Amino acid sequence: MRWRGWLGVIGINLLVLLGLAAGLEGAARLFLTPDARPLFADTELRTRGRPFVEPHPTRGFALKPGFEDALHRIDGDGFRQGLPAAAGAPTWIALGESTTFGWGVADGDTYPAQLQALLAAQGRQVRVINAGVPSYSSTQVLRYLEELLAGGRKPERVLINIMWNDVWYSTVLNWYPDLLVYQQPPAWLSTLLHHSTLLRRILMQPLPAQAQLVDRFNAEALAHYRDNLRAMLSLAAKHGIAVALVEPPFAPALLPEEGLNEFHVRYTRPFFLEVAARHRAAMAEVAREFRVPVVDHRLSLSKGGGQRQYFLDLLHPTPEGNRMMADDVAAALRQGQ
Repeated sequence: MRWRGWLGVIGINLLVLLGLAAGLEGAARLFLTPDARPLFADTELRTRGRPFVEPHPTRGFALKPGFEDALHRIDGDGFRQGLPAAAGAPTWIALGESTTFGWGVADGDTYPAQLQALLAAQGRQVRVINAGVPSYSSTQVLRYLEELLAGGRKPERVLINIMWNDVWYSTVLNWYPDLLVYQQPPAWLSTLLHHSTLLRRILMQPLPAQAQLVDRFNAEALAHYRDNLRAMLSLAAKHGIAVALVEPPFAPALLPEEGLNEFHVRYTRPFFLEVAARHRAAMAEVAREFRVPVVDHRLSLSKGGGQRQYFLDLLHPTPEGNRMMADDVAAALRQGQ
């Protein structure tokens, strides 16, 4: 019968393809390096040593609801504990990474908590939710915003402070948009990568000589950061929510002379500042496009950074530094009303 003939042809072609694949795999194992580097060797890169964080199915990791220790309290909704607000007070949501979360400071010393206190002292009753999560990238912040709005949250305003981790992770070889959401390939792909040298060579960027891993600009990462900001502002506009982008804090005096050298590619100090400026320019570009404010403050990158006494490290303000941020954000938003 004719269909048996077709099955025979298909079977022969499949055998030829399998034979070719086996031949290529054999050649790859013979002549190519067997090394297969995952994106990060540590699958718990941003959860180990952080008892207040747990894995999350769509954002990679998230704050652990109900967690409490001497420095942190996470409420039942997975937000960092804020201040009590008057019944019926409108809600603002502060999204971002560790500079919003308040790395190294107590719950009441974060910039969102101090912002709420300042607004209350001025007669404005607002509940400011601290939805910052340490190490979040713009991809994770976008997903978080999508989940919050899909879950019925209806904030009056959203404050978005996100940039530094997009700069940090742009230094990773084999960078991809869902970096940190999925630190490792899916299980099926991991199995194939483990057993196939050829597939590893096709899918994974080979490791260059160390001398070449300096000041390599990641244009794709910058474009993705810009697209994520656009998606956040577009989503907020669709829901009729006011948005303000908040300038990232920065202490240039604490930037090491060797620059940034945490992952694969080292950014020298001048190049790190250049890449940061490009990301900051992308933020300003998107803000103009959507006609939303970029809130400046005394610790901001655009102002040249804050003085070292207001920082615990390169990026994270002290309680007083967070107070300065909150004061300047409150003033800027008051003027814009």
